[in-house]
Amino acid sequence: MDILDPEMRDEAPAQPNYSRLRELIRADIIEGRLASGSRLKIAELAKRYESSAIPVREALHQLQGEGIVTFEPNRGARVRQIDDAFLRNIHEVRAVLEPYLIRWFVRHRSEKELEELIAAQREYDRGAETEGPEQWRHHNQRYHAICYEGHYNHEALVVAKRHNDLLQALAIRFPMSRSRVLQVCREHWQIIESIRAQDEDATAAIVAEHVRRAGQDLIERMLAASHSGLRRGHGPGRSQKDH
Repeated sequence: MDILDPEMRDEAPAQPNYSRLRELIRADIIEGRLASGSRLKIAELAKRYESSAIPVREALHQLQGEGIVTFEPNRGARVRQIDDAFLRNIHEVRAVLEPYLIRWFVRHRSEKELEELIAAQREYDRGAETEGPEQWRHHNQRYHAICYEGHYNHEALVVAKRHNDLLQALAIRFPMSRSRVLQVCREHWQIIESIRAQDEDATAAIVAEHVRRAGQDLIERMLAASHSGLRRGHGPGRSQKDH
């Protein structure tokens, strides 16, 4: 998923579609341009993004599904507080959901799928040494897509995608260090070896730990950026804040 550069706003069409509008609003929330806890008024957002009210309302409901917008009776929409507690909750859910998804892959994967996973990880290994955050996110998404996208449970995949969209957006603002990327690659190989051995329990345990480490690393990156912003004199609204 690409988060649109604010500098590109002048090039945006007068009536953005739901998907593009959702990305613009999400980017403004994550970057702090729409402050945590602030009201999201349909008319003001429509003017801000040169849209009409209906696409704005639809985009907000989609962002509610991601968890970064809330609706309150008789009070409308607000920006969700994106903080360490929120991210910890998301990763606790992922630490249950992703082991569930990977068990299906271990049980039903073909040799071709295993070869594709190995090939994807070899590309990730090469990129970890020579590429940057944008390419790392691409490799990471490809690896996990091979593991999960064949699962029969569409509802579980929808939840996983909602979390992934938000976390990928946060990863753009708070990119992983190269040392963390190298650690991710090592963890991915551990997952591959347990998949190769067709050990569901071991694979699920490794994936759960992989998710917990990813969550802790993202929280640490977010807090470090927040503290750095406060030292430079910015308010906390600007500095709020892989697998």
